[in-house]
Amino acid sequence: MARHATAIRESAAGTKLEAEQRMAALRDALQEQSQRLEAALQRARESSERIENHTAQLEDAKQQALAGFQAQLDDVLNLHRNELHRRSGSLIEEN
Repeated sequence: MARHATAIRESAAGTKLEAEQRMAALRDALQEQSQRLEAALQRARESSERIENHTAQLEDAKQQALAGFQAQLDDVLNLHRNELHRRSGSLIEEN
């Protein structure tokens, strides 16, 4: 009976040690996963910041392009307006 009790105690101690080792391994695995996730989140934050910066740059470029296009249209319209005024003045003088 004593041997049987000793065997049960040793088995329980072994099971406890095994459980503690498994818990330590799980804790280490969780810590490693946590570090990986933190690194991934940091990269995502950095990517988001770069995208926001690029968005602002694209908006600025778009506004500059639109302003340039508007200036070109104004120039062309002014040329045509001046030509129409000149022609209308010529027609009035002819009549």
